[in-house]
Amino acid sequence: MVKKNLKRSSDIKDMDLVNSTVQEKKGARLYDEIEKLFAFASAEEFEDGMESEFSKKLVSIIKKHGKAAIEILEPVFIHEKKNAEIISEALRWIGRIEHRRTHSIRLQLLAQCLFSPSPQIRDGAALGLASMNDPEAIYSLQLAIRKESYVELREDMKQVLLQLEGNENAVDSTKNQEN
Repeated sequence: MVKKNLKRSSDIKDMDLVNSTVQEKKGARLYDEIEKLFAFASAEEFEDGMESEFSKKLVSIIKKHGKAAIEILEPVFIHEKKNAEIISEALRWIGRIEHRRTHSIRLQLLAQCLFSPSPQIRDGAALGLASMNDPEAIYSLQLAIRKESYVELREDMKQVLLQLEGNENAVDSTKNQEN
């Protein structure tokens, strides 16, 4: 009986090792896929509000891989390892995605990007948050507004804040009506 339990314990450890190796390979493939997507995007021209090949593929990757995709994108966006215009475009589309499983991690990523050194990335993050329309971003927006040095961007952020505060009031009034 003891030998069987020891064997099962070592089998479990072996399975864990195999599973972690498989996950590493999947992560590496996903990273490569995202790298290729960003390389492809450098040749693309973006138009405000218009879907592009880049945005379609980005949305598809996030819907398919969920949190794993956002976790790969996060350090790229936070540490500006890519073109700010492409990151800004990605942030806008990240906010537009209808995908419940990644809602909170996407919201978190957009909120973090409000503090990027790049005004273009901060703008993309604010637009992404406007699309998500989630009052959970209010505090991050308030902090970003206080720190924002570009007047026009600060005003845009204030508009997003007003939108979210209005949404928060609408949610509060619905709760009050239910009680």
